[in-house]
Amino acid sequence: MMLLDGLAILVNSVGWGIKPVLEKISVKKIGHVNFSYIRYIITGIISLILLSINLYRNGIGKKFHQNPNYLYDALKWGTIVSVVALVSIVSNYYLLSKYDVSYIAPIVEGALLVMNALFGIIFLKEKITTQAIAGIGTIIVGTFILYSS
Repeated sequence: MMLLDGLAILVNSVGWGIKPVLEKISVKKIGHVNFSYIRYIITGIISLILLSINLYRNGIGKKFHQNPNYLYDALKWGTIVSVVALVSIVSNYYLLSKYDVSYIAPIVEGALLVMNALFGIIFLKEKITTQAIAGIGTIIVGTFILYSS
């Protein structure tokens, strides 16, 4: 693994680790439904700025020229992923409005890891390995141990 990959893992881990804490603070101050929408509006504004900069510097990109259905695919998959993300985030913020971060985040994150692995196997035809099965099992057992009191 390259140094840049390790740095990306560290930044990703710290970012996703602090995110539920920041979300809990925000949900408490603004409300879980309103914050869900406000977050995506602000994300959209930031994304439009970054997309504009990228298009200015790099043009539309190779994928546009390689895929004759580029715009259709961008709208279709952008819509599907956005709806799934919005439903998921509203559910997450609802849970954060009711429970402590230290309680809900490990359950949600553990379930997320299991779902990622299962959906990768089902939809992307990724290999089912002994390591993957052991990892999924460990996450499930670990979550039950964490919350069985």
